[in-house]
Amino acid sequence: MTQVTCQNCGGQLSPPLAKREVKCAYCGATQANPSPLPVLQEVFVPGSSGAFALARVVRCQGPDHIEVNSEDAVASVLPLEQLVPVERITVETKANTEVYLEQTGRWEPTWLVKVHGETCTVKSPTAGFQDSFFDKKVAVGSVRVVALPERRARRTSFQAWWAKCRANPVETVFGGCFKIVVFSFMAVVAAMFGYFLLRMWGHC
Repeated sequence: MTQVTCQNCGGQLSPPLAKREVKCAYCGATQANPSPLPVLQEVFVPGSSGAFALARVVRCQGPDHIEVNSEDAVASVLPLEQLVPVERITVETKANTEVYLEQTGRWEPTWLVKVHGETCTVKSPTAGFQDSFFDKKVAVGSVRVVALPERRARRTSFQAWWAKCRANPVETVFGGCFKIVVFSFMAVVAAMFGYFLLRMWGHC
């Protein structure tokens, strides 16, 4: 990040990412952030097809004049509010974090399941296909996440189960009951086997 000189006291400041204003830590003065996005920062921009387009910042002259290089963008110079800084996911990106998956040139929101190094598993972007059977294993290069952790959407395990239940209620209920039956059967078998071992041990 480029250094910013405070217009009031001359102190050197580090401009915060994706913030319209920067506050001086020395005198408390506030001024427009001249570099809210660094050059080469990946961003989502409004695309000509109506979906997000991926672009890179090529020049930043303040929060109202940020130039990007995407051919699919509606405009090449946009204000900060129309740009979403993004980055590639890593092994530290948590499960059930909202991510964006590239599909035939469109970046569609979905949810992360797990990262496996250079590949990752994500849920299907289609709401009606949330069962794990429809999970997609893709390269991490085809997935992006919002660069600011405080802006990342996440859902709990219960919300993930509820989304699956709404998409396939019969299958979800049947699958849950089946797991309960199997678990109960295994518990009974384990108990009988333990009882048999105790009886055998008692006769030794």
